[in-house]
Amino acid sequence: MMFLLVVGLPVLVGLAAGYASGGRISRISGLRLRALWLPWVAALVQLAQYRVAALRHLLQDRLHVPMLALVFGLMCLWVAVNMTRQTRAVRTAGVLLLGGAALNGTAIALNGRMPYSRTAAVLAGQHPGHLASGPKNMPAEASTHLAWLGDVIPLPPLHAVASIGDVFLLVGVVTVLVAGMHLRPTPRPASRPDPTPA
Repeated sequence: MMFLLVVGLPVLVGLAAGYASGGRISRISGLRLRALWLPWVAALVQLAQYRVAALRHLLQDRLHVPMLALVFGLMCLWVAVNMTRQTRAVRTAGVLLLGGAALNGTAIALNGRMPYSRTAAVLAGQHPGHLASGPKNMPAEASTHLAWLGDVIPLPPLHAVASIGDVFLLVGVVTVLVAGMHLRPTPRPASRPDPTPA
């Protein structure tokens, strides 16, 4: 469900807003994104967090390196690499994405996992212990660091809870899609005529 919230929903909203404002999806190629291997590495790390228990135990329990914080770090690096030579709107979207990733990453790095509010989970229609069953979340306690950066925003229609960082990420994805759909097409260089034989 959080994948739908952080990725699927903003993509759909961004594409709809882009078309409604006269943009075209074909213009997104003008973003000319680099280092596309970084998001793939981030996706593999997150997959390993759920599927490779031995690696998760080594990194998180023995080395105290939260894998989800590593995911956000890789995505921050990818956004930063691609912020140069972009329009102001795209750079603004990049700042929102970096801000959202930094907020989420900070909460995870300080606590080992993403803290969530039991009250928010109940208001969203979830069982308060459901989120704690996976390697990503932990219930916020009195000892939790910066609990307000965790998943504290109930979203009853989606039966999910979100963080302030998730809101930044959602707005950032929507903004980059709308801005990308309004990029001006790059003019093709005029072809030189073939020299005519003398």
